[in-house]
Amino acid sequence: MGSGSWLIERYVARTILAYLFLVAVFLTGALTAQQAGRLLEAISSTDAPAEVVVNIIVTLLPTLLTLAIPMAVLLAVIIGLSQLGSDSEIIAIQAAGLGPLTLLRPIFVISLLISAFALYLNLRVAPNAIRSLHEIELKAAKYKLESPVEPHTFNTKIPENVLYIREGNVAKGVWQNVFIYNQKPDGTVRLITAKEGRIDFAQDTQGQGSELFLSDAVMLSSAADKMSADKENTWSVDRAGQTRLNFPTNRQEVLQRLQQRPFELDELPLEELKKLATGPAGPEQRTAAVLAYKKLALSFGPLIMGLLGASLGIKVRRGGRGAGLVLGFVALVIYQLISLFGEQLARKGTVTPLVGVGLAPTLSIAFSIFWLLSRNTRFGIRGWWQRFIRSKETKESSLADADTNTTLTSPPRGNQQKSLYWMRFPAYLDWSAGRTLAILFALTLTLLSFLFLTFTLFELWRFISPTSEGYSLMARYLFFLLPLTLVQTLPGAGLIAALVTYALLARRLEAIAWWASGLSAYRMMLPALLFAISLSCAYWVLQEKLMPAADVIQDTLRAQIKGNPKANTPSRQWLAPLNTTTLFSYNIDEVRGGLRDVNVFLFAQDQTHLKRVLQATTASWEGPANLRLADVTEIQVNEGKLTTQKNAFIDFPLTTPAEVFKPSSDKPSQLSAAELEGLIKVAGGRGEAVSLLNTSLQAKYAAPFGSLALIMLGAPLALAFDRRKTLNALGAAVLASLLFWILTNVFQQFGVRGLLPAVAAAWTPTVIFGCLTVFLISRTRT
Repeated sequence: MGSGSWLIERYVARTILAYLFLVAVFLTGALTAQQAGRLLEAISSTDAPAEVVVNIIVTLLPTLLTLAIPMAVLLAVIIGLSQLGSDSEIIAIQAAGLGPLTLLRPIFVISLLISAFALYLNLRVAPNAIRSLHEIELKAAKYKLESPVEPHTFNTKIPENVLYIREGNVAKGVWQNVFIYNQKPDGTVRLITAKEGRIDFAQDTQGQGSELFLSDAVMLSSAADKMSADKENTWSVDRAGQTRLNFPTNRQEVLQRLQQRPFELDELPLEELKKLATGPAGPEQRTAAVLAYKKLALSFGPLIMGLLGASLGIKVRRGGRGAGLVLGFVALVIYQLISLFGEQLARKGTVTPLVGVGLAPTLSIAFSIFWLLSRNTRFGIRGWWQRFIRSKETKESSLADADTNTTLTSPPRGNQQKSLYWMRFPAYLDWSAGRTLAILFALTLTLLSFLFLTFTLFELWRFISPTSEGYSLMARYLFFLLPLTLVQTLPGAGLIAALVTYALLARRLEAIAWWASGLSAYRMMLPALLFAISLSCAYWVLQEKLMPAADVIQDTLRAQIKGNPKANTPSRQWLAPLNTTTLFSYNIDEVRGGLRDVNVFLFAQDQTHLKRVLQATTASWEGPANLRLADVTEIQVNEGKLTTQKNAFIDFPLTTPAEVFKPSSDKPSQLSAAELEGLIKVAGGRGEAVSLLNTSLQAKYAAPFGSLALIMLGAPLALAFDRRKTLNALGAAVLASLLFWILTNVFQQFGVRGLLPAVAAAWTPTVIFGCLTVFLISRTRT
């Protein structure tokens, strides 16, 4: 091997490695944003320490890398070879008398080394990471059980109990004015009130017990099978200065699940999967075999993708990186569809697991070898020298024509031309920039959305029934997941489109044409500004009009796919209106539009102990400020004595509107901004904590402006870097997108936990990136 060949191979390797690093970071970041967002939303209401959130993201990375690395190799090889081809560097390699192996050798070595890393990742690291992720989720559940109860919030997560406190020190876990509704499996109901209380995690024989310590406690007990007005209840009252009660927090169950949790299939190493795959025939055996072969396919995926990318990349004649990206995306879509099709055939038992999983790799290898040996390829093994001569002559002719056209069409300079271009909008250069922006944005958005949906398929494929009904259910789920996917990917896609567009303007010397016309860089950024404003408006429409309803449907479909359909009946509601001494417990009457099984708990003026309890079969509103209770049992508590009487009707005056009785358990992502504002008013009237809702509302307002700031960041980034450093600018854009996502989630967590006001938590990342964009624009050479 000559020294010239070695230098060229090093150059090819550096080109591909640069794109490989960039694409791998981009794909991993996109997949992390998708998965971490769902997990962080699940634990946002807990007091888990920050390390739990960090651990979730860290343990996600190995699993995401197993999917991102093969894709990154394919895209990096195709984009790198496309750049070499469009810059005529492959022609120069051929002119030096070097054969195709000069390009293939560095690609093979890089792919082989990455496959070795992927093999270790799939067989050792990823199973342990998945196991750790499940354990972290259980630990987050444990933190939720051990977290102090927030004042003015009903805790219904503790089995057999509903806990409500009016005041308390959350940091110390000390409560004041405690109310507990306790219902045993045998039907016994207890209403417990206390001046102060706390939960002590006592050290019993297993070290996992918990007790509720109460001071100045009063307990009302009913022996009926349920607390309802249609039952004859026998009530008793007890009072104690201090008392301890066993308090089941499920802590022991969670700890046992942590210690004794059986491994799931995706957590098992290859050896264990092979044992299950050789066991008795059945669905589990086929699934284990598919997973085992899939681990091997993903491990050797970089090698297969490198070969496929090489065969496709040398076909690109024009278009450079853009054409390579399109070709790589199409190849990626086809490969993933074939892969999923083969796996489903194997799970169904139509073909063996080896055939099903190996379908996509086998077809890819066969196609790559055929394409490399084909006479029709520009870099085929036979006849490459003759094609090189023809290509060189064509290239020289095209360059000469381009120089002539450039000389004839260069616009004159001067103030007259400058004013003319300012008056004429859109001019030809504006149309050119806008068209490039639109094409690159559509391509990038499609690629990111495809990655999101592909990873979702990989996540849920084991739950899909291999029948037409199962495939139909999955297709509907992906369709209704699309609005949420577009909302998450649109800002990053807009940033990359803006950056690449203006980098191409600089590379093609079109920026010089702008400046030669007497126009500044600010005028050149006008198409990007209009483009960013249009995308921000589209973001708002997606967020407000399409995503809320679609998110409700996709959430339900996801539960059905995972075999956990959500109940259609609403759960029992609890209400504590502000500035009152009353609590309500009821069910919504969907038929009559009122309430049923209503309990009203009225407290003394000090808001500590009960003085009156009303139990009604139904209730309806008689006017805006009156709740009529029907078939009522009234219980009076007076100095430790109880009196009970029946009433046909009781009119109960309300100090809050009837809207506060509506359920308020909807997720913020399933509501528009207007609906979320109404929910905040209702939740505030119910006395519930609204930090999550307020932060989510402000985040909805800030999101379009954040997209605007992020997208506009692309133009000054591209112009700030030299034309030869476009790759650095693209890397900076990827890092900026990841940083924006990290800051947005971190500050929103601060807002949810009450560490920052909702406005500051939601708008700070937008303000930071807006200032950064303005600074870079002001520093751009004009």
